[in-house]
Amino acid sequence: MEDRATAHWAHHTRRIREQFGMPKLHWPPSSPDLNLIEKVWFILKDKLNKCHTRLQGLAGMGEAIKQEWKGISGAHLLIFVDSMPERIQAVIGASGGHTRW
Repeated sequence: MEDRATAHWAHHTRRIREQFGMPKLHWPPSSPDLNLIEKVWFILKDKLNKCHTRLQGLAGMGEAIKQEWKGISGAHLLIFVDSMPERIQAVIGASGGHTRW
């Protein structure tokens, strides 16, 4: 998806897209409203911030991330997926701008 971010129009990225015949899909600039992974990252960060133990180095943080990632339920993720029609309509209504999502 193309949202005018530098990484999306870099020479290397364009070459890969052309090599594999990947179409360029336009995306509203500066609009994370439809990117569900952003919501998942928020949940993960929130869970990590609520940990009461101090994380010991990179390995400790990696283990904590894995543990918390496993704790995110599929049912929780389906809430985000099920909200997509409403999210899409909100972005269209905002002409690609930010919404309450």
